[in-house]
Amino acid sequence: MAKLVRYQQCGSFHFLTFSCYRRQALLTRAGVCGIFERELEAVRARYGFVVAGYVLMPEHVHLLVGEPCRSSLSVALHAICALSFPKQSEVPTHPGAIAMPLTTTSLVRRGFLPLALGALLLAASAAHAQSLDSSHPAPLQPGPNSGTVDNFVGNNYFAFSGGPGQVTVVVSYNSMSLLGNAQRSTLTVQLSDEKRSWVETRTISSLKQSSSTTMVGNLKAPTRMILSILPPNGGLVRAGGDYTVVATGAVKFDPPLSPIEQIVGTYTPMSVHDNEDTAAKFEPNGRLEFASGTTGQWKLFDAESRLYTVTFAQTRLSLKLIPGRGLVDPRDQSIIVFQRTH
Repeated sequence: MAKLVRYQQCGSFHFLTFSCYRRQALLTRAGVCGIFERELEAVRARYGFVVAGYVLMPEHVHLLVGEPCRSSLSVALHAICALSFPKQSEVPTHPGAIAMPLTTTSLVRRGFLPLALGALLLAASAAHAQSLDSSHPAPLQPGPNSGTVDNFVGNNYFAFSGGPGQVTVVVSYNSMSLLGNAQRSTLTVQLSDEKRSWVETRTISSLKQSSSTTMVGNLKAPTRMILSILPPNGGLVRAGGDYTVVATGAVKFDPPLSPIEQIVGTYTPMSVHDNEDTAAKFEPNGRLEFASGTTGQWKLFDAESRLYTVTFAQTRLSLKLIPGRGLVDPRDQSIIVFQRTH
């Protein structure tokens, strides 16, 4: 019988495959893929290795990874399984539980770089109010307006008034990395009047460093302006980045949205709590309602920090609102708990 040989610390990429407990299709459950992505990014950052790509199938996972700068690949892989899932000897206690074997065969090919689906874990940054609804754009504010946009969430929309006189709008864009790898992506910016009788379109391409575009116009009459931020087209791969908008000149700004107005909307749970994974609606009166019929409450805890308390069933969460993106874990803002959909 041939002896299994592990090739590690040889300067190669490693193509890894491992299965769910008893090859059950457990990765089809809502929120589970998000948990795996979160833990994969945490381990990648801890051990310092490159994830060139990964594929999440219903009952198994493919990874294409480089070798860790700290420790060995086997230790890093063990950490992925140990952090995200129960041990193989533990039988899942509910349909969403996952167990993965801790012994995994590594197939090494020098120079082998297959095309694989990836996911971009965007670190949520501090942002002003953002809107995903073109009919209700967020009011642009004086000074830098920072935000994050990606193709999984959708376009961002802002509104302000300009003219008569010269109006200058500067948009900067910094593409985010793909699990430690710099990725080039292109942001589309559209500036128009409210009726879209005219539209100025610009594109900004970014790789590692921030790029910007400047739009200057002379308006003869007061005009309601709509600024649309369109994310890159990434298909099945999450693509996007951070942007900053500054409008100067003959401009007027509407009052900012209150913390209550900012949170109201529809969200998709990215983490499963109390087996609840259906769409959730945050209402102005503090009521929380899931599509399944489950109800709960949300309360503003700290307006300046945009911290909220969310309770339903046996779950009580402290979450931070990142406008245009959703409610995230305050301790790690890359972890989206409720992703904004409308």
